[in-house]
Amino acid sequence: MTVVLSPAIRRAAVAIATAALLIGQPAVALADRGVRIDAGRVDVNDALAPGQTYHLPTLGVSNPGDEPSAYTMDVNELAGSTAPDASWFEFAPATFDLAPGQTQPVEITLRIPTSAEPGQYTALVVAQIGSGGGSGVGIGAAAATRLVFTVEPASELAAALNALGAWLAENRGWLLPSAVVLGIAVVIWFGRRHLAIEIRRR
Repeated sequence: MTVVLSPAIRRAAVAIATAALLIGQPAVALADRGVRIDAGRVDVNDALAPGQTYHLPTLGVSNPGDEPSAYTMDVNELAGSTAPDASWFEFAPATFDLAPGQTQPVEITLRIPTSAEPGQYTALVVAQIGSGGGSGVGIGAAAATRLVFTVEPASELAAALNALGAWLAENRGWLLPSAVVLGIAVVIWFGRRHLAIEIRRR
């Protein structure tokens, strides 16, 4: 006996058979890469001086995705505003890898050149997914923090003195021991010279 099924019953049977084949199969999840910065905006309230070095607030960059990724810090211009040059900034670290859920503190040093024009500057501090981490991807998603600061007017002499003061402050770790060694050497040299004079007089 031949059983003839209606089109509606045939469609239901196909759907049931397909569902039965899928039962017990592992689910396929799409990889998710992401980046997040814990500050949306950084405003420097005090006017900054040409030739000086400043340490900006530390930013936390996190990986909200579900797989490891590599990140690169950078500075981008914001349309319609005066932007500082990227060379003014130093990030520590500038590149790093993060596992899912991890956060990396990033320290930002701003060195204002003696030739900087006075006025307000605006830039985007960017954390961007790049190649080198996880399974390896090209440039991908990014998160940015808006940075605003003002450079005050200064004479060339004042800017040069600021730069010298900043250099001395950054290098005091080895300058003080060097000065002590130099002082001891000078004392020994003068002592030997004085002793030689006394010997000749006798």
